[in-house]
Amino acid sequence: MNLNTEFNKSIHSVSFKPSTQDINHANSRINVHMGHAYQLLKQLENQNGHNPQVAEIYEKASTELFQVHENLANALNPANGNTLSKKEIKDLNKAIKTSEKQIAQIIQKAHIEAVVQLGGEKFRSELTALSKGGFEAKLIRFFALTSSTKNAAVEAFKQATIAMDQASRTMPAELQDIKTTDLSSVQKDQLEQMKAFTDGISDVKRRAGVVGLNGIYRVKLNFSEEKIQKQVKSFSAQNISQQVRTTMTRTVFFKKEGQDIPFTSTQTPLNAEFDKALKTNGSARVFEKIFGKTGGISSANRQEAHLINGWESNLKNSKDQIVYQALRHAITSDKYETNTTIRKENSKQAAGELLKAAVLQHLSDVGMSLEDAQKQGINLNFNSVSLVTPDDLRAIGSKGANEKNMLNDQIAALQSYAGQNQSIDIDGYAIGVNLNINTFNFGV
Repeated sequence: MNLNTEFNKSIHSVSFKPSTQDINHANSRINVHMGHAYQLLKQLENQNGHNPQVAEIYEKASTELFQVHENLANALNPANGNTLSKKEIKDLNKAIKTSEKQIAQIIQKAHIEAVVQLGGEKFRSELTALSKGGFEAKLIRFFALTSSTKNAAVEAFKQATIAMDQASRTMPAELQDIKTTDLSSVQKDQLEQMKAFTDGISDVKRRAGVVGLNGIYRVKLNFSEEKIQKQVKSFSAQNISQQVRTTMTRTVFFKKEGQDIPFTSTQTPLNAEFDKALKTNGSARVFEKIFGKTGGISSANRQEAHLINGWESNLKNSKDQIVYQALRHAITSDKYETNTTIRKENSKQAAGELLKAAVLQHLSDVGMSLEDAQKQGINLNFNSVSLVTPDDLRAIGSKGANEKNMLNDQIAALQSYAGQNQSIDIDGYAIGVNLNINTFNFGV
C-alpha cells in the first residue's frame, strides 16, 4: 500500500480488502469467482469453435461448474443469518480454495474429452493416459515401438494436440484488423503479446499461457492440473483488469457531539474518468491514452510497464471543501520480474505516470492550464508513504523481487524525477517541475 502526499494538500494511496463477514459480500465473492470460471470455459469453447464437436465439450463442462457453484453457495449458511463468524470466513476461504482445484479438474477433463473426440474413441484409454502423463503414458510410448495399435494411439494423440494447439495459436478474427490508433498504451502492449503468442514467438509464461485483449482470449493447451489452476488465476486477473472502471461516490457519516456529519467520498480511477474530472485545459485524454476506460492492469497480473491500480480518492465536507485527497496505487515494482534491469525500468515508467497524475491534480486544484504550466513551471512537494515489510527474511527463496527490493525500486524510481526544473511531458507539454520527493514506509 502506498500513500502519496503533496505538502499543502494530502494525497494518499490506500489499499484494503472489504470484509467478508457480510453475507452479501460473501455471495458476491463466490459469484465473481465462479463467473471467471464460466467465462474461461466460454473462451475455450470459442477458441475451438472451428470444430463444433470439440466446442460442445467445453459448453457441456459448464454444467459441472454449476454444481461447484451450487455447493459453494449452499455452504454459506451463517448461524447469525447476516454475518459470518471468523470460523465461517475461514471455512469459506477453504471451500473456495478447494473449488479452484475442482475447476481445474473440470477443464482438464474437458481437454481430455476433446483429445478423444479428435483422436478417436477407440483410443480413449491410451489418449486419456497420454494426456495425464506419468508412468502409464511412458509405458504406452515404450510399447508403441513394437505395437502398431499403441503407435497409432500415440500418433492420434500427437495430431489431436497439434490441432488444439493450432486453435489456441489462431489470432481471433475480431483482432486481426484492429486499428492500433484506437487502442490505449496498455491495449497496444496486450495486442503485441497476443501477436507474439499466436505467431508462436512466446508462450506468455508470465501469464501461464493466457493472453487477452478486449475480452477475447487465447489459452495455451495444458493437461497438468497444477498448470490449469495457474491459468484460471491468470485469466481471472486479466478479466478483472479489462473491466471498465468508473467513478464511485458515496456519502459517509462521522459522529461529532452526537450528530452525524456527512462527507462525500469519491474514488476516481486513473483512466479516462480521471481526465474528465480534471479542471485542466488540454488534458482531456492523458490517462485515457494510457489505460482507456479500464483499470489497465490488476496487481495480480502485472506485466505491462504501467502504474497498477491507480485511483484518486478524496473526501469533501458539506461545504464541498476537500478535507482529504489521495492518489492510491500498488507498489511500482514488479515482484514477478526476475530481470533486475527490466524491473527497475518498468518501475520508473510507472512512477512517471504517478507523478503525471500528481502534476495534473495540482494544476487542476490551482486552476492552471498545461500551457501556462509549461511557460511558468511549478513547484511540487510530493510525499510517498508505503505499507510494506522490507525485511531480509522475505528474500530467502524469492525468485523475483522481495518487498525490500520492491520498496527500494520504487524509492529510486521516484527520486530519479526529483530536482529543480525537471521536465515532465504531459499531453505534448514539457512542464518544468521543481520536484521535492520524500519517501516513508510503515512496516506491517
